[in-house]
Amino acid sequence: MLNYFKYEKTFSSLVQSRFVVVVLDLKNTLENSINLGLSLTELNNAQTIIERIARQDEQIFSIDIFDQTGKRLFSTMTVNNTELVPEDWLKVQNRLTAKENFWTLTDQDAFVVGVPLTNNFGKNVGGVTLRSSKAYHQSKVHSMFIELTKIFLITVVSFGILTILIVFLFFREITRSFAKMSASLQKVIDEPNLPNEMLVNPQQLTELEQHVYEFRDKSQAALTTLKQAQQAIKTVEDVV
Repeated sequence: MLNYFKYEKTFSSLVQSRFVVVVLDLKNTLENSINLGLSLTELNNAQTIIERIARQDEQIFSIDIFDQTGKRLFSTMTVNNTELVPEDWLKVQNRLTAKENFWTLTDQDAFVVGVPLTNNFGKNVGGVTLRSSKAYHQSKVHSMFIELTKIFLITVVSFGILTILIVFLFFREITRSFAKMSASLQKVIDEPNLPNEMLVNPQQLTELEQHVYEFRDKSQAALTTLKQAQQAIKTVEDVV
């Protein structure tokens, strides 16, 4: 999840940065003409410039040039000359500080990057916006999500198999020891008079097994005592 969100954030920043460069370059071109004394409405080559830029990248939805009131002056879309840009664009642009030279927004189907246009006196005379497709960004992020999901599933399955293997190897020796001890104790019950050396080889015992076999010896002695007592009681009963 951390990799996914990091990738999504990094990729979004990369995509937006690419278009920020485009609008900043367009800003310089337009402001050079404005500095010659031309107004935005007199920039006859502006429409040609933005159409050429839009043709160079299929991810660009539209490029708009608007005045300080928000009225679209030039656009790569077919719009009415009296149409205004969204009010959110103007609000965000008006909130820019002196250290910020561009702004970004995200609408339903596009990323929006904008820059203000200023004249020689530092007065805001309008702005430029570029809308780029979110579909390309979302397809790449989705592909990364699928890849990360595959890696996650492979990791979980591998870890599960490894855990089972470790548990099996760890408990195998313990299981074997308990099996040997159970068999030995069963022999004690079935054949209490069987010598110890016939039950197990002491040199092959682990520390745990040694403790258990000590318990076995004491159990064997207790069984013998109980049988002797049982025999004595039986003898007394026969006499009586």
